[in-house]
Amino acid sequence: MTPHIARRFRTASRPLGALAAVVSLVLSSFLLGTGPAAAAETPTTGFTRGFTAPNGLSSTYNLYADGIDRSKPVGVAFYFDGDGQYWAQRPTGSVVRNMARHAAARNMVLVVPLSPDRTGSRTWWENIDANGDWFRALSGHLVQRYGLDTNRVWLTGYSGGAEFITMEVLADRQNWIRGGGAVVIGGGGARKMQTAPSAAVKSLPIQWVTGADDIAGATQPATWSALASARRGQQSYAAQGFTRTSLQVPAGVNHHEYDQAALLDAALRTYGSASVPAPAPVVPGPFKDVPATHTFAPEITWVKNRAVLRGWPDGTYRPAHQMTREQVAAALYRLAGSPAYTPPRTSPFTDVPTSHVFYKEIAWLHAKGISTGWAAADGTRTYKPAQRVSRDQMAAFFYRQAGKPAYTPPRTSPFVDVSTGQGFYKEMAWLQATGISTGWKDGTYRPGAGTSRDVMAAFLHRYAENS
Repeated sequence: MTPHIARRFRTASRPLGALAAVVSLVLSSFLLGTGPAAAAETPTTGFTRGFTAPNGLSSTYNLYADGIDRSKPVGVAFYFDGDGQYWAQRPTGSVVRNMARHAAARNMVLVVPLSPDRTGSRTWWENIDANGDWFRALSGHLVQRYGLDTNRVWLTGYSGGAEFITMEVLADRQNWIRGGGAVVIGGGGARKMQTAPSAAVKSLPIQWVTGADDIAGATQPATWSALASARRGQQSYAAQGFTRTSLQVPAGVNHHEYDQAALLDAALRTYGSASVPAPAPVVPGPFKDVPATHTFAPEITWVKNRAVLRGWPDGTYRPAHQMTREQVAAALYRLAGSPAYTPPRTSPFTDVPTSHVFYKEIAWLHAKGISTGWAAADGTRTYKPAQRVSRDQMAAFFYRQAGKPAYTPPRTSPFVDVSTGQGFYKEMAWLQATGISTGWKDGTYRPGAGTSRDVMAAFLHRYAENS
């Protein structure tokens, strides 16, 4: 986000030009039901679907439609991600999967659009007017194509996506929405309404949720306060006649600690018109200590089913345990398909005897040049099998496992805590470029931190998908 965001926006009402007229016609014809009738298609789940609006902007969106009953009206939930569009570019990530599940429980599809703005990191609020035109064209296209019910339109946004909802989606040519609501998370300021809202829009339940610790210094830039923005937004909407606004300020929550899916579910339970089905039977997770709801349950299931990482005899996986160098050797060897290999009779490392449980895997790692260990003054080498693996070392392991592909790292580091001159910079930048690791939402990679077993499962799965 950025401070003083409103200065980038137009604050006066805009006359409809040629482009706006086209968008307005699409919205009035198809969203308000005045256009020619056409047989609606059945929505199907699909990712990175392209869409180009009349204003020339192009981007993609992810559509989640599993579990939809087409014999009943189908609503739609939109999720607008924050700056950088982390979850919008992770279509199988836990947050969007859970949001899709909650939407489907109310017979709604979930649509996660990727901002068409490419200025710096992708945002919704920079170039907000053009981005708004693109979204309105997209929503009109989807409503027409799939016959979506505009009486049940739910908007959820986080950070910059929250600002986009309150400053654009609900503020300009918004009256195609005839019912539903909005969950505005970690921000959500206000500017002058570009279009007078209808009575239906004014009656939408709009929940602002911003933590008590989400103040200046909690995110970038340090001068921007999400809480102050949320307060301004809620007060502005209430003053303009919106009758169902509320602001929740949970204690101890900062900018990176929201559960967007849970907040959407809570709002739907409170305001959603469709009945919530009885809870589904509890689905067991892949291990006793990894429930199906664990963030990395799908990835841990994947490594279990392929025997890339294994658990303990007591049925546990111990997801928070740190990976050691011997365990990494075993995982990478199995990831390669456990190739035929006869280890040497003499160990290449003085601290790894040939009787070591992972001797074959460690020797294979050495033979492939994936790890050469540490050199001693006498010319011998050690591997330090029980030592934990840091995240920068892990990047080097995966880069070498991939065969050291040709890659020129960017001149500007993709991570705020990784300099271009430090060891393993190329490998960490490559890991980010391939999508194996994108770091944390605060822009850090934390190269010296250990690698837990649940995160390792995610690394292995993403590496396999990119291979």
